[in-house]
Amino acid sequence: MASLPSVFAKTNGCTFSKLMGSGSGVGFNIKPNFGVYALMMVWKDGQYLEEFLKHNASFIDYKSHCDEVFTLVGSVYAAHGTWDHSMPFDIQGKETNVTKRMVLTRASIKWHKLFQFWKYVPKTSEGIAQAEGRILSIGVGEWPWIQQATISLWESEEAMKKYAYANVAHIGAIKKTKELQWYSEELFARFIPEKSIGNWSGLSASLDF
Repeated sequence: MASLPSVFAKTNGCTFSKLMGSGSGVGFNIKPNFGVYALMMVWKDGQYLEEFLKHNASFIDYKSHCDEVFTLVGSVYAAHGTWDHSMPFDIQGKETNVTKRMVLTRASIKWHKLFQFWKYVPKTSEGIAQAEGRILSIGVGEWPWIQQATISLWESEEAMKKYAYANVAHIGAIKKTKELQWYSEELFARFIPEKSIGNWSGLSASLDF
């Protein structure tokens, strides 16, 4: 976490990169999980990604310390907001037969709002853990407690939207965000998943994309 973020950010063909830790439990917890990390990278095109996965020495060394490595590849079809004061994604999603959807949410929490935010997190965590159509979800972040992100994979756009717009806990979180102005910066992005590689806690790479 100390040295690799700058190394990955300089990878040929990579336009944006973040190495993030995770929370314990399903990831939405104030206690860090020092056993699970997330690497997010944005690429000019798929050839650079393939080169990175096969030949990048830092990534190969990174994987050698892991029991499991699970990779999701997707294209963005909707996004708004900023991350580090810029939009890292180009909208490249296209018509596809894939029904599954992947979602990234990310925010920087205002220092004086930290207690209010984390007081509400358990309700939201329970809501997404029980959401119908959820394949996986995890809470990650660049800095513990302050810069937070969620990654989730859904069986369909309908399941994703049902959680986003009908789940009581999630709707409550959205209302609290607007009322209390928790964030100094936020970003939302939706992806069409294209392929998965590896395994994670029993979740196979074979997800029928």
